[in-house]
Amino acid sequence: MTQSLQGMRVLDLSQQLPGPCATLLLAALGAEATKAEPPVGDVSRTLDPEMFGNVNAGKSSVVLDLKTDDGQQGPYNLVRQHDVFIEGFRPGVATRLGCDPPTLHAIHPNPVGRPRVATMRAAARRARRKAQADA
Repeated sequence: MTQSLQGMRVLDLSQQLPGPCATLLLAALGAEATKAEPPVGDVSRTLDPEMFGNVNAGKSSVVLDLKTDDGQQGPYNLVRQHDVFIEGFRPGVATRLGCDPPTLHAIHPNPVGRPRVATMRAAARRARRKAQADA
């Protein structure tokens, strides 16, 4: 597989399977992926430890407690160092935790562009629209 994403840094705040699979593919293409987890860990660590290990292989890891004021500063510090931010929160949760796309775009210092923020909801909407268009 080519390393076409060499030098790109991906921050993954998603849990369970979809987001970690997406960042695993980005890492396979050469991106440097960082998995951020709550202090208790990603729920899939206990549900299926083997699957967790497989989809998070090769990623660095950081603990973020987004439910505390200090913890909410974590994504702000990390997003400045990453090119892509992936989260899979339920609707409204990213905004409540202060790591929604407008907030993160506002703090990214890159003068050329803003971090790419992907949500699992947006990906699902695009997939449904494409399926409907193809039908």
